[in-house]
Amino acid sequence: MATKTAHISIQDSQIKSKLLEPYDRQLNTVIANAIRARKEAVRSRLSLDAVKSRLQSAKPEQLAATQVELREMEADFHSCIKLATDLTNSVLQSVRY
Repeated sequence: MATKTAHISIQDSQIKSKLLEPYDRQLNTVIANAIRARKEAVRSRLSLDAVKSRLQSAKPEQLAATQVELREMEADFHSCIKLATDLTNSVLQSVRY
């Protein structure tokens, strides 16, 4: 009986070390990347809002430069959102399998 229990314990530890721990590390990495991307999207949105605010109060000589900055910030925001969405989807894909 003790041999059977020891054998099961060895199998359990092998399953844990060869399957569960690597899966857990991979999942934690994917989740951390998605969280970082979401934080970057929030930061980008705040920057975009700041530029929009500056555009509303811009003097005529600053208008063109501020509009260019606005277009750049919009592009940055959209790329941040796409990355955050893709990484969130990769988390969901990791959980499904």
